[in-house]
Amino acid sequence: MYPRPSILTRLALRRVQNYRSGINNGRCKCCSSQALVIPPKLLQKRFYSKPPNHVSFCFSDLANQNKTHVLDADPKKYLNFALRWMLKSQPQLQTLEFILSNYHELETSLLTTFSYDLLQSGNIKAAISLQHFLLDKCPKYQIPNQLWSYLIDQVCAKSDHVGAMFIYHELIDNHKFYAELNFGVQENDFIPFLVCDSVLVRLATIFANNEDHLRILGLLRYFRRFYSYLHHRDNYRAMLLLLIESHAKLGNLKPALDSFRRLALITKDYQPYNEALLNNSQPVEKVQEEEIRWRDANIEANEYKYEFEPKENFDIHQNLLCQLCQTEKYTPLIHRNVYSFAKTQSGGIAHNPILSSAIAITDLPEFINLLASHFLSSNDTLQNISTRAVLEFIMQCHIGVSAFVISALCKVGNTKQAFLVMQALMNKTSKRNASRNQNFVTILDSISARSATDHQLADEVYNYHKLIKRGYVNKRVLQLFVRFLLTSPFTTSSDLLSKLEKLKTWKEARIFVSKDMFAAYENLDPSGKFYDLIICNEQI
Repeated sequence: MYPRPSILTRLALRRVQNYRSGINNGRCKCCSSQALVIPPKLLQKRFYSKPPNHVSFCFSDLANQNKTHVLDADPKKYLNFALRWMLKSQPQLQTLEFILSNYHELETSLLTTFSYDLLQSGNIKAAISLQHFLLDKCPKYQIPNQLWSYLIDQVCAKSDHVGAMFIYHELIDNHKFYAELNFGVQENDFIPFLVCDSVLVRLATIFANNEDHLRILGLLRYFRRFYSYLHHRDNYRAMLLLLIESHAKLGNLKPALDSFRRLALITKDYQPYNEALLNNSQPVEKVQEEEIRWRDANIEANEYKYEFEPKENFDIHQNLLCQLCQTEKYTPLIHRNVYSFAKTQSGGIAHNPILSSAIAITDLPEFINLLASHFLSSNDTLQNISTRAVLEFIMQCHIGVSAFVISALCKVGNTKQAFLVMQALMNKTSKRNASRNQNFVTILDSISARSATDHQLADEVYNYHKLIKRGYVNKRVLQLFVRFLLTSPFTTSSDLLSKLEKLKTWKEARIFVSKDMFAAYENLDPSGKFYDLIICNEQI
């Protein structure tokens, strides 16, 4: 006779019976984990007065000591249970070592869960290393789309360069494409799913911060392949700007200028004014709608109505190659996803460029630093920079670069030369391109910061602005000129009050000045007529 079991033992046996009733098709109803059929000799003897033959358990409910006994008895059989236990109770380093040793026997769902835990704890590099290891060692392993989504979000949030490279070589330009022979395939066809265009910009930002211009070029190829310039123009512009900045950080002047020129050529604000062309032009949206209807008609009629059909001997060989490889004939004269409009090709109807706004100097700070370094290195002294050489430099690239050249000259302290270059541009390009407001703003800001005593140069710049604009003065230009007057020792009360009277006609035209500038204003305007325009900011 066995002694009557104690109360604790009876409670334990009752829990066993409850788990038996909760097991359905080998799964535990409470946690959906695989049920265990464990020999009682692996459990502590104090739980039983008369050991049963076998007991079904939910592994997660066992005591830690019993879990250890079970796993030590047959490690291979209970690997997934061990990993599930370690995910809840063990350090990540110990769990990672366990996975690297037993990866071939583990469930993919558990590996995904641990990868998610690594990302959630901010350990991006460990998560990336684990994915590299599993993709290399397990041919059947694939990263789920849900994990990809969280991985991309964490990498972009942390600006992790290693994670961005992993995303690039798995989703954007997959490395498998270069590991095998391809006949007639010109684009990487290992595309599991499309990456959002806004994510492409965030990845490009990471690459630009790490001077990785080659991968930005790859992102641009990916964008041109899958996205429309028209509907994603802002993101396309942002990526082109980041490409210029990455070249500038590396000190590559020629690639940076080439990239800037390509961006300027698709920007409407830099196009020359042509009245005949303007009258015949159509908005891009309208032309696109006509092109969609034209393509729909082709699909309905099962025809291809493109007017250009080459008949050269070379094309015969190309047709044969396409038949052998079962691919479409490649025609370099057709540049897809740019402006392959049928009416544009045949009727000569003009259309507007992709981008409308000009490139601001605040968009490319590293590009300005590169130009400043170029002018410093190519001349012994700043006074040796000739206006003619600067103009040749501008015209060889694009007229749009003039604003950045002027900013670079001001940055190196040659404000007078920058003003002469701006005046000389009137003979080289249109009035709009030569007399942009941001050029006057840059020059006046430089005069205020470097040579507050150069009252004559500031007057020349301001009067030239009034002359070019036919009496109209830009609000920002007027504000900067007033700030200069408050710093110059040669300013008279009549000069300042006349400018403030004109500034008062603008809305939201207040000027924030330092204590010294505010004291100068009080001396020049004892009546305090324009106190509402001049605001003292102690932090300046």
